[in-house]
Parts: sequence; structure tokens; C-alpha cells
Amino acid sequence: MPDVPISTATTPAPLPAQASASPLEYWKKGFLHYAEFRGCASRPEFWWFMALPLLALVPALAGYIITDWLHIPDRRVSVYGDALTILLWAALVLPCLAVTFRRLHDTGRSGFWALVLLLPFGFGRLLFFYLTLSDSKTENNKYRGNTPVQASAPPEQEPVQEQAAQPFTPFYLYWLISLRKLTTAEGRASRAEFWSFFLLSLFLFLPLGYNMVDYDSTVLHPYFSPSREILLYITQPQDALILLAHACFNPTFYFFYQSGDLSTLSLELLIGVAGFNILFNAAAATRRLHDGNLSGQFILIPFCIFIISVLLIILLRVIPGDMAPYLPYVTLCTNLMDQLSILFLAMMLIKGTPGPNRYGTLPQKITVS
Repeated sequence: MPDVPISTATTPAPLPAQASASPLEYWKKGFLHYAEFRGCASRPEFWWFMALPLLALVPALAGYIITDWLHIPDRRVSVYGDALTILLWAALVLPCLAVTFRRLHDTGRSGFWALVLLLPFGFGRLLFFYLTLSDSKTENNKYRGNTPVQASAPPEQEPVQEQAAQPFTPFYLYWLISLRKLTTAEGRASRAEFWSFFLLSLFLFLPLGYNMVDYDSTVLHPYFSPSREILLYITQPQDALILLAHACFNPTFYFFYQSGDLSTLSLELLIGVAGFNILFNAAAATRRLHDGNLSGQFILIPFCIFIISVLLIILLRVIPGDMAPYLPYVTLCTNLMDQLSILFLAMMLIKGTPGPNRYGTLPQKITVS
């Protein structure tokens, strides 16, 4: 009988945190230090500043919407929107590169780790997100210089040593504790606990979703599927990575990548399976975010992607006629969702905070007696 130790000690007081700043303050700091490649940048500073390239898309999108959706024959508005977006991106290149170097310095790594973005098949983006999501390194960081070091908990090393001395925990025991905490979002979950529970969800939901696929009904021609057979993802590494990223919160590819091959009934059933899978993994994913000292509000990423995916599939099925005018918008949405999926996957992979953080103590090990 597995013995799951439950700590009765009170939760320690939250660790000292950085003074909160508004996005405008982070943006101002990024532009003031637009060519400063030395020093460090916190995780919020980096990610708030990296939101600016997305905001720079607004003029281009506005131009396309005004021109195409309102059927305006004069395309100068669209051209002006594209030109403004390109100018904004050009102005953001150097500041974004500088804040990237400083963020990597804050994790104790060289800024040239940004070159991992050149790796093919999307693995470069996954590794880049993983590095920039890592927690700050306050000790023995040669890049900090005169940067003030945050206060850390003195007894931080002792729990780490205790945890390292404990025996390996079988993954099936993590299933038990995760099922007991199916509705508990408080606390922390280690990487082993989350990925073991994720494996269980794959066993439960992917066969269920596959059995609901009906290929004999009248279908819409596919727009998303790079391959019609699931096994062909092995020969397409980028699609396999995106598939894994989506699978962290729902079997999206069943009704998204394969949407053109599914009947309406299959689509409705699969949406229900995917939605239930999100709820099944939500608590464990939230605790995994807490273990990396990230806000549990990032769980909204998979929920938003799920909602947008459903809306896109419904849109493709209800719009009659040629879809060619809408494909640029659909492509933009799918690319954005792929990036967010890989970002969320990186959040699930980051190393947990050593010692207590603002969300509690280290996740308890599960032992067999």
C-alpha cells in the first residue's frame, strides 16, 4: 500500500520578491537600455518587453481587416499598415536583442545562447523558451556584477539535499497522488509528478479520441493537416513537436490538424473529449507552474488556445465558398497558437525552484513502505 506522507508543518512565509512594476515601466526600461547587452533582466521584464513585437502586428492586422472585410478596393490602408508594422519591428530589433542577452545573463548563461533559435524543427524555440523562463541565478553569477542580489532563504540547501537522498519514486505512485489532488490547484508539483500524470492522460484520452474519428462521412478538404496519418508525424519533427506541445493540455490535433478529415459528429465529440482533458490536467499543470515560481494564471494559455481552435474549426465549416481570402488570417492564428503551445510546453519543462518559494515548500516525495 503506497504511503503518501502529508506534511503537517505550516507553510513558511513567502520569500522576499522583487518590487512589482507595471508593463509601461518595463517597456520604458527596455528602451532606455536599448543597446545595453551587459547586466541582467528579470523574467517579468523580459516577457513584458517581448510582448511589444506582438502589439506591433496591430497596424498590419487593422489594415487587412479594413481592406478585406469591409471590401474597400483601395489597398493603400493595408500597405500603410504593413509599412508601420515593419518600421516598428525594425525599431524593436536591437532593444529585444539586448533584453534577451540580459535575461540569459540573469539565468547565469551567456547571451549567445540566443543562437539556439537557429535550430530547426521548432526545437530551437522550445529550448529558447526554456532558457528564458528559467529562474534568476543569484549566487555565483558572473554577469550580475553590481546588480543587487535578491534575498534568499538561508535553509535553502538542506531541503535539496534531503530530497536528493530519497529513493526514486515509481511513476504510477504519482498517478495516485495526482488523482487525489485532481481539484487542488494550490501547492507545487514536480516535473516527475506532472509528466507522469500527463502520461496517464494520454493513455486515457488519446485512444478515446481516435475511436471517435469518422472518416466515412462527408468532410471538408483539409487545411491544417500536414499528414493524414498520425504515424507520419515521425517523419516531420516540427509537426511532432507542435503535436506534443498541444497534447500538454488537450488532443488538439484530432480536431485541429485533422479537422478537414472529420465529420461534424466526430468534431463535436472530439471537442468534448479535448475540453474534458483540459480540466483533467488543469490542476496538475497549475501546480507545475507554481513549482517553477510562475503564476498559475498561465493556465489560461491552453484554455485560450482551445477556445480559439474551436472557433476556427467552426468558422471553416460554416463559411461557404472559397476560403482563399481567409487563409492568411487562419495561418496567422495557427502560427500564434503553435508558438503559445511550445511556450506552455517549456513552462512544464522548467526546473522547479530549489527550496521554498511564494507558492509553498518543495513537492513531497512519495515512498513505498
